[in-house]
Amino acid sequence: MPTLAFIVSIISVVLVPILVTLIIIWWRFSYRKRQSVSPLTREMLRAPGTRLRSEIFSIQFDLSTSISAAFMSGLYPALVYFAHHYYFGTVSGFVAASMALFGVSLFGFSISRLFILVQRKERLKRGLECEMAVGIELDQLMKQGYSVFHDLPAEGFNIDHVVIGKNGVFAVETKGRSKKMSKDGKESKITMSGKVLEIGGWHDRVTLEQAERQAVWLSRWLSEAVGDRVQASPVVVFPGWYIDRKSSSPVPVLNEKEIVSWFRKLHGQALDAAMMKRVAYQVERRVRDISSDSVLTLPEHLK
Repeated sequence: MPTLAFIVSIISVVLVPILVTLIIIWWRFSYRKRQSVSPLTREMLRAPGTRLRSEIFSIQFDLSTSISAAFMSGLYPALVYFAHHYYFGTVSGFVAASMALFGVSLFGFSISRLFILVQRKERLKRGLECEMAVGIELDQLMKQGYSVFHDLPAEGFNIDHVVIGKNGVFAVETKGRSKKMSKDGKESKITMSGKVLEIGGWHDRVTLEQAERQAVWLSRWLSEAVGDRVQASPVVVFPGWYIDRKSSSPVPVLNEKEIVSWFRKLHGQALDAAMMKRVAYQVERRVRDISSDSVLTLPEHLK
């Protein structure tokens, strides 16, 4: 029969190292924070994919809890079993079955949640990679006098990129679509057909509508913020895809390689230098919200 000392030793071996490690880490970071101050004196601009980075960070936290739950699914029932055996001398079939059911259920839930989180993390990672790729290409437009901002927070959504130039204000939506391997070796492509995009054999009517809605919101918000009418135009970018422009589309659709050459051809609301500055000022105020303390910490909804 397991003794109380045996049960305590199991708990100590499992939990004490974890608790000691957490205490050391907490003390170390708290000490360094008290002893030093960030040299940054104002909040930073958002980088491409800031929101996606936050979501990936959140998923990392959820992955850790799911892994811990999967580990405890076997440990906790065993500890309860030994404790029950120690105090009562025997373990009824009901208790044993209940602990086994609890352990199996917790393990199954944890593993299924792990699969879901890993898949979601991969989708977010792909989206982040694509937003970064598009953001880097858009930043090249600054050499031509454009102002470029990323990850503009709106009302319940984010606009991936905002480009401001003499030829207009553009709300850029990045779409990170995976490609399927072609059996005949042909390159995957996106075919434009009016308001419908043909992508890998299926028809997408949502993307262009989403881009148009975001441009409408940006137009309304900028008009109120600036005090003059501002008309934003939507643009969609599919990085890595070949775009087959079979027919015209109400929304320009590009890949990342076409950004620099195509943006000069786009015709939105013409802006003079003074209006460009006014619009850029309002957008910058909205995207300059990253503090030095929040760069490597938990997202706001986890604090």
